[in-house]
Amino acid sequence: MQVAMFSNYLNHHQLPFCLAMEQLTGGKFTFVATEPVSAARLKMGYRDMDRDYNFVLRSYEDAAAFEKARDLALTCDVMIFGSAPNEFIEKRLFRRPAAVTFRYSERLFKETAGKVNRFSLMHYYSFLCSLLQRRKNYYLLAASAYAPIDYMRMGFGKKRYLKWGYFPECAQNTLEKLQNKKAEKLRIIWAGRMIEWKHPEYAVEAAGMLRDDGVDFELRFIGDGVLLEDVKACVRRYGLQDKVVFTGSIPVEEVRQEMEKSHILLFTSDWNEGWGAVLNEGMSSACIAVASHAIGSVPYLIHDGENGAIYQSGDVFDLYRRLKVLAEDPVLREKMAANAYRTVTEQWNACTAAQRLVAFSKKLLCGESGECLYKDGPCSTAELLKETWRQSVR
Repeated sequence: MQVAMFSNYLNHHQLPFCLAMEQLTGGKFTFVATEPVSAARLKMGYRDMDRDYNFVLRSYEDAAAFEKARDLALTCDVMIFGSAPNEFIEKRLFRRPAAVTFRYSERLFKETAGKVNRFSLMHYYSFLCSLLQRRKNYYLLAASAYAPIDYMRMGFGKKRYLKWGYFPECAQNTLEKLQNKKAEKLRIIWAGRMIEWKHPEYAVEAAGMLRDDGVDFELRFIGDGVLLEDVKACVRRYGLQDKVVFTGSIPVEEVRQEMEKSHILLFTSDWNEGWGAVLNEGMSSACIAVASHAIGSVPYLIHDGENGAIYQSGDVFDLYRRLKVLAEDPVLREKMAANAYRTVTEQWNACTAAQRLVAFSKKLLCGESGECLYKDGPCSTAELLKETWRQSVR
């Protein structure tokens, strides 16, 4: 079975899945990179992985490489189509309507939270999806719990939505080792770029309320960005200088080390967070997430109250309330941290995702029905979750 994955460029969130696919297909896997890594990404610390692995086809290098990519799009048994020029998938869908094809996508309407008001995009997808609903083996790999509702609004066929995501490398420690690494004092972590839609200020406000309750803790901010000085000013305004640490930007390996020492991860982004791989990373480090319901990965990975906590996006008091429950109950923290770890290491990981996608693809290639093989996790049926809070929490 020849599998080709089309995306812009290989990154560390996709690499574990690609390595697993190469092994499962016996080397018949190709990652087609359609553009070079941008200078801005390289400056942020991204590595040019396109040149590190033999399974990568750099279609942007020359005309011969581009033609090879176009041929592969038509001839491969299974296509996984992500952020790439639409010409690759359109020709395949029209010329090989029974071929197995997966569109790999976050939600379409992030800033507008589901409001379809971009006419050109609406026109294109409505036209394309109305034609393609009859394609027997065309499925959406939803890398956001809210992607299916966006695609449904654009006319994508019913019962064609599969849960998916990003699958960064899991922590290489056992649960027991991770539990022994946790700091003695309650440690809360926030990790990411300090930009408007990630809302680092919410973490400071919630920490202020926690301090007023007499809880002893340390809040560590990892990352840099345009809001860094504003967040520092917010810390001074709340008088939290003795409880907050700013590490700045640090290497990925050190971020993982920080997570492994921390008890709670605050994930405060709004609808603009398509997936949010920091959630996978935190959970595999036995770190309990208190996360906004608007984040694409949250309804898939977190079972509220079991392996993490979900709060109403934008509601700082709700964030604080859920944080306080965890801060005051170490027994509950240990139980939920263990559940978080198992969620990622036993189900939401690259090896499981690759095995399930290969099994599902073989089923389709044998002419069997597209009924899902799995009840939950990667490749299970994705519900049409709307943006309202109650519908987003199990």
